[in-house]
Amino acid sequence: MNRAFPTLIACSLLLSFAWPQAEAPVALGPDDSKLICDIVRVMECWPDGDCTAGTPESVDLPHFIQLDLDAKSIGSPSPGFDAGSATVDSVDRTDGRIALTGGGREGRIWSLLISEQTGELNGAVLAGGFSLLVYGACVLDE
Repeated sequence: MNRAFPTLIACSLLLSFAWPQAEAPVALGPDDSKLICDIVRVMECWPDGDCTAGTPESVDLPHFIQLDLDAKSIGSPSPGFDAGSATVDSVDRTDGRIALTGGGREGRIWSLLISEQTGELNGAVLAGGFSLLVYGACVLDE
């Protein structure tokens, strides 16, 4: 047996008890329309198959975005970010998911998929020559 294995098990158990546990997210209701989302992870990919992990700042995105599903608007409280040219073209709530699509600067298109149960956010920004994958979480913006 590998000597590192018992140490790995002990460290895993210690971390599982010592690591702060997040509270369960509040599910989004059918009438909830204002959300704030935190983009926590970004992957930038090119046609040759290479992808690079990054942060929202490394690809000129804000950490936080505000969505108003009824008004079909997107914005950000992040200083220096102007979402003025980004538009929400469609909002669809089906099977416990909220799907948004839109357009923006320089011919880019984007889509977001949000779980109403967990608030989990998955998204993509597509442009000529590259694409961005974004991951995060959304909560009610009150």
